[in-house]
Amino acid sequence: MTYAELDEYGKLRKIHRSGPVQMFERLLISWRERINPATGKVFKPIEVADKVKQFFKYYAINRHKMTVLTPSYHTESYGNDDNRFDLR
Repeated sequence: MTYAELDEYGKLRKIHRSGPVQMFERLLISWRERINPATGKVFKPIEVADKVKQFFKYYAINRHKMTVLTPSYHTESYGNDDNRFDLR
């Protein structure tokens, strides 16, 4: 996966709140004309589906790295990073 693809997956997941099926449908439409660098041809639906599956597989495996807070010292009872917007 390229960084441009990862950026697109991240925006679809976070901003548009897309799950795997909705992300697949949106990418089918937006990648209609995009050329696959590996084959030199337009992306097939099965290739888009494989990329979406791979993204969600590795996202699920590495999710804990983005949500676990590192230990820190708090001098006040309130902080602005209280994880209210964690979408787990």
